[in-house]
Amino acid sequence: MTIHPRCLPAGMMLAVFWAALCLPLAAQDPDMKRLDLLDLPGKWWKHDRVVAELKLTPAQIEQIDTVFVEHRKKLVDGKARLEKLLLDFQQVSDQVDVNREQTLQLVDGIAQARAEMVRNTILMQLDIRDRLTPEQRIELKRLKEEFRGEMRRRMMERHQEGRSARPRSQERPGD
Repeated sequence: MTIHPRCLPAGMMLAVFWAALCLPLAAQDPDMKRLDLLDLPGKWWKHDRVVAELKLTPAQIEQIDTVFVEHRKKLVDGKARLEKLLLDFQQVSDQVDVNREQTLQLVDGIAQARAEMVRNTILMQLDIRDRLTPEQRIELKRLKEEFRGEMRRRMMERHQEGRSARPRSQERPGD
């Protein structure tokens, strides 16, 4: 099978675009990470301990639930839109002759869909944050840090257990 030389640069370009589009949004602004109120698992505002320590009122819980549901609807729609665009992009990238304009339109659409999802996530976090008092925000931050520390401790314990459970014959040099 011979690849036409004209198709090679286009194929390489599509491979680069595909890799860039499929990578998660891992490199987010560090300031935005500080806004992440949803680090605690699940609907944290319904956990007994969180409710007690933050002294959340039933009205606050209901308000946060409403905010969560409304924003989740937007996020579900956004994810569906993104997945459809990625399928379209894959279909276009599988073609031998690539339409550059169509490809660029899809790339722009994918970038816009991802940006909208990030924006909606941040808006949800801000809207939830607005339902908390300054004191509750401080306490929530403390709980999140405690939760992260506990998760790190558990991971280290599992790692240590895994190392000590390995038979000596399987140990690598330098272990």
